[in-house]
Amino acid sequence: MFYSKHVCRLNPWPEAMNRTIEKMGVPVYLSMCGPSEFTMTGSLKNTELVNRLKEIKVPVLFTCGRYDEATPKTTAIYQQALPGSEMVVIEDASHEHHLEKPQEYLKLVRNFLRRIEGRETTE
Repeated sequence: MFYSKHVCRLNPWPEAMNRTIEKMGVPVYLSMCGPSEFTMTGSLKNTELVNRLKEIKVPVLFTCGRYDEATPKTTAIYQQALPGSEMVVIEDASHEHHLEKPQEYLKLVRNFLRRIEGRETTE
């Protein structure tokens, strides 16, 4: 139930999603995370790098779905920690918003890239 609401709202899941799950590096995931992001026991358990986001010196676009497991509220924390970054919430979508709303997602990314390509670099 959680996955169908917060990870991928399409039914059935697209083939690309199924292939991703099938080929996921489970041993690596278990080593880094543990059984899930909600039960962190792996090597990333005590890792927090949000304060280093300000070191990123390129334009950044954060995206999430309204029902994303990486919630809009959580995504906003990262966006606010990175000066000059942008954030867009895609309505009626979850974590796989790029698969659920591909035209909307691609338009969003294209517009972002067009905007940043027109900027002058100062470095």
